[in-house]
Amino acid sequence: MDFLSNHAGLIGLIFFVCVFMIMLAYVFRPGSKQTYKSHGNIPFKGDDNG
Repeated sequence: MDFLSNHAGLIGLIFFVCVFMIMLAYVFRPGSKQTYKSHGNIPFKGDDNG
């Protein structure tokens, strides 16, 4: 328990860097470009008011 309390900042940093890298790998995975392109056009769909 002494180790965790003494190195909590470093453990937190390593944890969040790992989470960030996993998120980057998920977002930039092959084949996801079309999905994000269609999600980016959601605000423009059904705009029949004008």
